[in-house]
Amino acid sequence: MTNILLDPNDSYAHSLKTLEILNQFDDFKRSIKTMADLGCGSGRDLQYWANMQDYDEDGLPTRDLNIKCIGIDLDCERIKPQRDNIKYKNFDLNSTDLMWSVPFDVVWCHNLIQHLYSPVEFLGRVNRSMSMSGMFYLCVPSTVSVLYHTF
Repeated sequence: MTNILLDPNDSYAHSLKTLEILNQFDDFKRSIKTMADLGCGSGRDLQYWANMQDYDEDGLPTRDLNIKCIGIDLDCERIKPQRDNIKYKNFDLNSTDLMWSVPFDVVWCHNLIQHLYSPVEFLGRVNRSMSMSGMFYLCVPSTVSVLYHTF
């Protein structure tokens, strides 16, 4: 048995596959104004969202979608945003405090939940903080990491 998402590069490769699929749904991505990447790590997924573009019938980029993106993690404010539509916020996602005051259209949660003390409470806070038509993406890593205590 192997843990397919133990290495950060493997985790990002997995995330990238999902992002590339979502990027094909033009109406969906045009509807997104704000997104949060919870447990953003180095911010690579966030960069993808921030750089999303609209395309014409020929597949050529026509404009940046300029999605307002925020990365939230324990120690991410050290990351220098590469675009104006990216912000980072240090925050302990195990805290019961309100994570944000503005609802997000997309909440991205890739390989985070295994680090939380109370995943059910966390999911409730996420649900109460999303926009009515928002999308929540949750990726749970391989159970192998639980068996071998590698988080």
